[in-house]
Amino acid sequence: MMAAVVGYLAVLGILALFTFYMDGDTGVQLLAVYLLLPAASALLTLLARRQLKIRLTLPDSVKKGGTCMLTAEITKRWRIPLPFVRFRLEPDGHFDSPMVPVQTALAFGRQDTRQAELLPRICGQAQVDAADPRVIGYFGFLKLKLEMPAPAQVMIVPQVPELTAKDALFTVMSAAVQTECEEETNTQVAFGAATTAGYEHRDYVPGDPLKRINWKLSSKRQSLMVRMDEAVSLSRVHVLLDLARPQGAPAYKSRFLLEQQITEGALGMLALCARQGMAAVFSYQSLSGWQEVLAESPEAVEELALHVLERGFSEELGAARLSGSFLSGSGNGVYLIYTANPDPELLSQAAHMRGEVHIVMPGGMDASGAKLHFWWLQSDFRLLPMT
Repeated sequence: MMAAVVGYLAVLGILALFTFYMDGDTGVQLLAVYLLLPAASALLTLLARRQLKIRLTLPDSVKKGGTCMLTAEITKRWRIPLPFVRFRLEPDGHFDSPMVPVQTALAFGRQDTRQAELLPRICGQAQVDAADPRVIGYFGFLKLKLEMPAPAQVMIVPQVPELTAKDALFTVMSAAVQTECEEETNTQVAFGAATTAGYEHRDYVPGDPLKRINWKLSSKRQSLMVRMDEAVSLSRVHVLLDLARPQGAPAYKSRFLLEQQITEGALGMLALCARQGMAAVFSYQSLSGWQEVLAESPEAVEELALHVLERGFSEELGAARLSGSFLSGSGNGVYLIYTANPDPELLSQAAHMRGEVHIVMPGGMDASGAKLHFWWLQSDFRLLPMT
């Protein structure tokens, strides 16, 4: 602004010299014009403040690692030529995109549209703000703030990582859900919630009883397959995603990475259970409350990924950190709680649950609690028991 003022005063000085030493009549006319123009510019700027509106739009959802287009629409109600509009598009830490400056002059038009390509890199509820929106007079003397537009939001869909049956936690879960029936000749078909006729199988992991290996199926698949007893109700495995925002993360991007880690870790475990014939019930909070879905196939898990973060992580989830099925679960169930905020409140609720409870949290976090099993989730989604 200082440069504009200095430039304007310099022009007036030159016109004054022109008026006194060269052409008085023309100089007076020019001085009148240059003295009236700032007043006209200020008037138009004041009018423009109420006439201009900025609107940001993004698609409803986008896949992580792709691209999406942000549209900034600047509109005015009159066709009167109005001064410049300037603001900054500021994507949050979910995007790998820099700030984008936007400046436009609508002139006699009533609408101007600008677009910017963004790179979504971290899953979650992402948003883009229009920071410091201002209308600026033609001479740059007057800069007035405009009404702050609503941020544009988009759900960046998490990816489902492919875990292996050699994962330590999955081995523990498999042992816990097996029935006590060890007789290999028992082919009695039993049906429970989420069971199907015939024996289910999963990949062999070291420590499994050799008598459970289905040698015929293993020879066909060229990989050792272990029989799971048909009488097992597959819904005995429950996975919950805690949407409490992690505490103490140093920056927004660091916090978003922790949220992504547990979200994709939970989805990866669901997909692994489905592939191995041990489908799990998944509990998560949506905009309408707790949802519980039986993930019977990897395709069902991919579908869940589209909706699991509709509500997004929050610091205001209240006391209901666990779903009703977790708080009133059966004593022979296996319960996995994926959380980036293992605070005393959550651990106290989990300690009073029935069944075998495992707390999964990002590697490096610390927690303790009676009757609970703690696991560190690594950046590559490996699970290590916390010792």
